[in-house]
Amino acid sequence: MGLKKPAVVLLAVVAVLALVGGMAAAVAVNQGAEGAEQVAELPEKSVQKYPDLGSALDERVAGVEEGSTSAESAAEESPAHRGESVAVTIHLSGNVDAVVRFLEEHGGDPRNTGEDYIEAYVPVALLGRLSEQPGVIRVREIVPPEGAQSAAVGRTAFESAAVGR
Repeated sequence: MGLKKPAVVLLAVVAVLALVGGMAAAVAVNQGAEGAEQVAELPEKSVQKYPDLGSALDERVAGVEEGSTSAESAAEESPAHRGESVAVTIHLSGNVDAVVRFLEEHGGDPRNTGEDYIEAYVPVALLGRLSEQPGVIRVREIVPPEGAQSAAVGRTAFESAAVGR
């Protein structure tokens, strides 16, 4: 009994996948100088000290905590910053009022709040402790849209709105 068309197509797909998989394995294995097989090493994945921060924020906080950079220099690397603070969105699962109080008591400047988020300027040195507050899910930098510069004062739209201009 002959193979039906769907079975032939299935066999062809399996054969192609096996061929592609074999080529990928061949690329991953290199022949060493003496002919021994070697597997290409992948770079080690860095572990964030504060996993609820974005990776760039975590690196900036680490630099400040280690003393390899100043808080102001670290803040200047952020797309929206003011002094030693960066503009962030704090995503929450609750506890908004307590996190706003925490920010205000420790030099943060909350600007907009919702049921599950806060937009604020937060000192770089405070970001680690902020990310560990109850209810905080993640903290991400605010990246202004392209061309969002205010012609009058040379600030981003977020910064202009934050100072009421």
